[in-house]
Amino acid sequence: MKGLALQTQNFEALPTHICVDESPRVLSEAYCADVNLAVWTRESAHAGAAHVAPAWYEEVVASQFSARVRIDATCSDVERILSPLPAGDARAIFADDLRFVAEVFADLTSATELGMRLETVDRDLCRFWHTDKVSLRLITTFYGAGTEWLGNHHVWRDRLNEQADDNPFVVLRPGAIIHQLRERDIGVFKGDAWPAPHQAIVHRSPHVAPGSRRLLLTLDPLA
Repeated sequence: MKGLALQTQNFEALPTHICVDESPRVLSEAYCADVNLAVWTRESAHAGAAHVAPAWYEEVVASQFSARVRIDATCSDVERILSPLPAGDARAIFADDLRFVAEVFADLTSATELGMRLETVDRDLCRFWHTDKVSLRLITTFYGAGTEWLGNHHVWRDRLNEQADDNPFVVLRPGAIIHQLRERDIGVFKGDAWPAPHQAIVHRSPHVAPGSRRLLLTLDPLA
């Protein structure tokens, strides 16, 4: 599609309905009526998982690790959940970071329980543009390519159901820019179940090249 561009998340020229900052406090902006995506760029000391060696992540994704569980707000069961992963300092650092992220999101949503999906992704699970059928969802990629999203003014929402493998760009307006989160950036995505009026953020999984893998985390408030 002529004029199509892919842009890694940055602070410049972002739509006004997107809030981005280096502080986790930015995630609360998702509660603003005109915001449908808040992004915490984790390049600070908070990004504990950034201190984990890439070799450990490579070992994790090679194992095809997958966990879809219900957790409490403190992720108190994290050690058991991660027990299949390679033991050592790297797993301990990752566990602490996972617990921290869960607590941040639980505090944001006032949830006592969260639905957690932490798994290796080796294909384009959600390759078509879509909105989530939830109120708020936290999405981050600890390893690999990040989630892609569109500004409201770059998408034909009435065409979301017209997508197919032979016309993946049918929802994009001319000159659309596809934005992409970076590794460990945390996005709180507003979905269709958020009280009206609002526009849920349109996003999709990135293309996963043959032989490549991602370690993806999503959190949903349950109770």
